[in-house]
Amino acid sequence: ERQLSWRQRLEDERDRRRREQREAQECELRAQRRAASSGPLSSRRRSRTPTPRGREEAAADSRDPDAVFADFYERSREWQRRRDERVERLQDEEFLRQTTAPR
Repeated sequence: ERQLSWRQRLEDERDRRRREQREAQECELRAQRRAASSGPLSSRRRSRTPTPRGREEAAADSRDPDAVFADFYERSREWQRRRDERVERLQDEEFLRQTTAPR
């Protein structure tokens, strides 16, 4: 009986995590749809300081490693994209500076 109750708790925890992950994915999908329908300006309104809801989500994420890693992956991709854009811009500026420099 102890083995069955342990197994049941394990399955319940797994089901809860799946449900939370599915809800998070649905929430993210709705947010993406809202952002797409509102146009490109909505992406610039994001602030760097977490909102109270953001803090709640961060606390919830601390319990779900998959969500934490998914968030880390997305932040990493965004950082890399911005870095690549910055490097490309700097290279373009350097190229222009070298080609237009007086000789």
